This record gives sequence, C-alpha cells and structure tokens, in this order.
Amino acid sequence: YQLADLVCHLSTKPEPFGRTVTEALASGTPVAAFNRGGAAETLQACFRDGLVTPDDTREFARVALRLLNDKTSNIEIPFRFRLQAQTESTLEVYRKVLGKAPPSS
Repeated sequence: YQLADLVCHLSTKPEPFGRTVTEALASGTPVAAFNRGGAAETLQACFRDGLVTPDDTREFARVALRLLNDKTSNIEIPFRFRLQAQTESTLEVYRKVLGKAPPSS
C-alpha cells in the first residue's frame, strides 16, 4: 500500500467489514470506494473524501483523479480500527468464553 498513490475499491456488492480499505488507510494511502457496506463504514470514519455514490463510475473517476492530484489527504484512523483495539476485543471474547476476568493492570 505504501507504494501506491491510491487504492480503488470497486465492489458492486455491500461487503462486510474487510481489511483492504483499513490497511491501505493505515499505511497513509488514500482510498476511493463506493459508499456501501464495510468499505463505506470505514471511509465514513477515517476518510470521507474517498466516498463515491454506489455504481457511479464517472464520479468514481472524478474522485480518483482528485485524490491522485491532491497530496494533502487527511486520513484519521479511530482507535477502534487500530491493532491494539482489535487485539483487546478478540482477547475479551476469549475471556468471556473461558469465563475469566481480565488481568488487573
């Protein structure tokens, strides 16, 4: 992702939350994607400039060109998308299944 100028997510179906968009944004690479499904959820939280009306390929091209020409992309990754938050959430599920309380700090 760090070698790319832009990541394009062109899914025609509302996919669930995936890693592609989040990984690209976490690498500092802007993403253009249709405003639906998991990609939209991630972009709404991290990088609204990359949202495109679903299935509007002309708008997609305009947004992609704008993002390629504008090197001042403001990408913000909320804590809930960061590795630490994901790890803590996964460990919490395991603790609940095993019936154990979290360790004290």
